[in-house]
Amino acid sequence: MMLTRRHFLQTSGALFSTPIAGPLLAATRPTKEEKAAWDAQVTPAAFDPTTSNPWGLHPRFLPQRVDAKDGLVPGDVHVDAVARYIYHIEEGGTAMRYGVAIARGNLYEPGTYTIQRKVEWPNWTPT
Repeated sequence: MMLTRRHFLQTSGALFSTPIAGPLLAATRPTKEEKAAWDAQVTPAAFDPTTSNPWGLHPRFLPQRVDAKDGLVPGDVHVDAVARYIYHIEEGGTAMRYGVAIARGNLYEPGTYTIQRKVEWPNWTPT
């Protein structure tokens, strides 16, 4: 069987038609109940982030409270791209440290940035 231009056009039209493509493109944000249901599906019973590691992550990537360097402003977020950590600076000279993935290649640009929008369950488009 030979794939012709007509087959390609018919298949593309069917693939991107409203009845098929509609559900793939969410028109609304998830409700509180939907978010809770999704969280319940992936969060193990009796999960405590300070004492359990159900996903088998390397311990260095688990959240950990650490001492912050003097002079850092509470509420700031610092990125250590080499060690692959972010630090959320807290009151009292401490910080929460989280292991993270950093962009590959030249996608990460060192510098000072301002977080302009904080949203629970944000949309994201890959770079």
